[in-house]
Amino acid sequence: MHSNSSLAVDIKDDYGNYHIKKDKLYEQIDEDLSNFELEQEFFEGEKKYRLSSYYERNSQLRIATIKEHGFECKVCGFNFKEFYGPQGEGFIEVHHLTPVSKLDPSKKVCPINDMTVVCSNCHRMFHRNKSEPLTIDQVKGFLQKKKIFC
Repeated sequence: MHSNSSLAVDIKDDYGNYHIKKDKLYEQIDEDLSNFELEQEFFEGEKKYRLSSYYERNSQLRIATIKEHGFECKVCGFNFKEFYGPQGEGFIEVHHLTPVSKLDPSKKVCPINDMTVVCSNCHRMFHRNKSEPLTIDQVKGFLQKKKIFC
């Protein structure tokens, strides 16, 4: 059995809040893992084709955003070069403060006020829930609650 099994976990989903004891959560995870067949074979990588629409991106906007905001995540402070050395030099992700799907294509996007730079982890958290993306302050709030700062 896992340590701290008497502690409780708060889980929030689209339907509301739930309070679950960790021992029950661990039991379910253990059961799921024990039912999983390791001998099962998996296949991936078949080439498939699809036709889809996408939102146009402007590479010059990305460059201007990085020039303005630098290479340090505006949420957690992570810097790829400082952590990974030369391999991380020049790497950062660019984030639209207003989701691209909500932008008016006839209006200009300002790299200073409409864009920012973030690390990959923070960027994934922004877009985890596609219908309701998180804000910078919300993601910062999660980190501050856990006292986690990169």
